[in-house]
Order: sequence, then structure tokens, then C-alpha cells
Amino acid sequence: MVLLTFSPPTHPLSENESRRMHWAARSRRLKPWAVVTAAAWRVTTKNERDTLIGKKVEITVSIPFSRKGRRDPHNYVSTVVKTIVDALITEGMAPDDTPEYVRVQEPRLVVSKSPEVLVLINPIGPIKGVPDVKANERSS
Repeated sequence: MVLLTFSPPTHPLSENESRRMHWAARSRRLKPWAVVTAAAWRVTTKNERDTLIGKKVEITVSIPFSRKGRRDPHNYVSTVVKTIVDALITEGMAPDDTPEYVRVQEPRLVVSKSPEVLVLINPIGPIKGVPDVKANERSS
């Protein structure tokens, strides 16, 4: 398991808000999320990252908000969560973000006075067609 934590760089962008934006403005709003995600991934230890090698992973993102309100978690999947997952793929966490390698859970929206984004990355099994490295080491 790998847990990334960081402060949200901007207010989380929902899909509803994103639809009303110019593509360039949307990109500028989401880019900081990719930057802080990549930075959080780079400070993880090699041992933490090694737990994910050759494994399909499940990613769960907790997005903080300072106030209560009605929000649909799935409205943040194609914006904030997608940006976080894409940044992790760019950093080499997995070869691709297809279902073969990654399962993404609906985000958790959390009301908190001390906002912190949590990205939980859990190995959930071997990738089909890739031998389990740990199993091979045990049998040697």
C-alpha cells in the first residue's frame, strides 16, 4: 500500500464546472493537481513503490472541502481524479491506466478544517500475463 498526501493546489474542479470552461482554462486549473501528485509520488520510498510492481492497483482519492454541501463524488472523477491518475501513470506507477492495470474507486469527499488530499494506492492482485515476482522468489 502507498499513501500519498498533499494540500489541494486549487479548489477541486467538478465536471459540472468544467463543462462551462474553455479547455485552456480547464487545463490551467487542473495542471497544479498533476504537479503536486507527481511530487508526492517522488517522495515515496523505493520499498513502498516496490509493493506495486507487477500488481494491478486500486486507487482511492479523498478530496477535502472546507464546507458541507451537496456534491456528487462522480463529478470529480473526470477532473481531479483523472488528473491524479494520469500523473501517477506519467511517473511510472503503472504502464497504463486501463482496467488491466488500474481500478479507480469513486472519490471520497471529506469536510475538513485542515484540508489534505489522500491518494491510497492498494495492490489488488497480479497483472494478467505478468508473473508474480514475490511468488517466484519464494519458490527459488
